[in-house]
Amino acid sequence: RLADWVMVTMHNHEGGPTGDDPGDHWIALAKAAIDAGADVITGHGPHRDRGIEIYKGKPIFYSLGDFVMENDTVLRMPHDNYLRQGLSWEGTPAQFYDARSGNETRGMPATQIQWEATMVKVNFKGKKLQDITLYPLDLGFKRPRGSRGRALLAEGTVAKTVLERMQRMSKKYGTDIKIEGDTGIIRP
Repeated sequence: RLADWVMVTMHNHEGGPTGDDPGDHWIALAKAAIDAGADVITGHGPHRDRGIEIYKGKPIFYSLGDFVMENDTVLRMPHDNYLRQGLSWEGTPAQFYDARSGNETRGMPATQIQWEATMVKVNFKGKKLQDITLYPLDLGFKRPRGSRGRALLAEGTVAKTVLERMQRMSKKYGTDIKIEGDTGIIRP
């Protein structure tokens, strides 16, 4: 009662039957939060986007991916991380990242969907949802370690890929996303 707007966010890695699907617990929690008065629900954590549902006129973003993914640029790693990769205490973070990813042939560096995300602009008039604009983001899949992870507005093929994937994932929730150039729009 003391807030003009209530946003609920949850860090959640768990998914449903496929990587596109949120877990049932997340769907139930998101809807319960709206039933309790929340205006916008957003999830993060699985390092990829998931669909959008409009529930009782309020948006649920099951995951928008990552806006920053500079996991591979920290200065120090815990000693046990080095040991798990067969490295000595004298190992460097770069050696750790190379060992963990098989020189970028597996894990996050080799998984394109984890380097694409969506930023949204939610427009309400009064308390009624008017529209949502989706801005696809490119976090630099296959860019060098030092320059990937910072989100840029996606263009061309990357924008189309992100928007079409979000369109497909949201369809099962009855959410229609129109693609207009390098952006998407939802008009409930």
